[in-house]
Amino acid sequence: FPVTISWSYPIQEPFSQEKPQTYAIVQYDDREDLSQEHKTFVNINRAYAKKHGYDHFLITRGYEDVPPYWAKVKCVKDKLAKYKGILWIDTDACIINENLSFDKAFDSNKDFVFSPDAPWFEGKMNAGVWFVRNTEKGREIIEDWFKQYQSSDWKKEGNR
Repeated sequence: FPVTISWSYPIQEPFSQEKPQTYAIVQYDDREDLSQEHKTFVNINRAYAKKHGYDHFLITRGYEDVPPYWAKVKCVKDKLAKYKGILWIDTDACIINENLSFDKAFDSNKDFVFSPDAPWFEGKMNAGVWFVRNTEKGREIIEDWFKQYQSSDWKKEGNR
């Protein structure tokens, strides 16, 4: 993944006819009280976005109809039309290289960029950090991904 990441252990908008001019970073966390570490990471990502003229969203409400694991896909789906591309990054991760812009970090020929999960996990994709470009294929990837969500497969237990 071209952006260096450090790990620690609502509203649908219409498709814009205007060509988007910038990128966004989108984060979602529905916990009422983020840890200081998570707040620090969010602030680092917000500062990175500001430095490069990108929008930053920390969404905390409006996606209670889906589990947090699926809220990330829905949040990006809802915002993608307004941006050249969106970086999704979980609140337990932050961008380290503040000088590397998205244009330099992500190959312009790629509609979707992700990194593999750590070898000790079973998944092939790290769903905590990924980038999608606002192209026909990028939008299709997000739409198809979200179509995989089946509410009958999920049961809420406790606060999460």
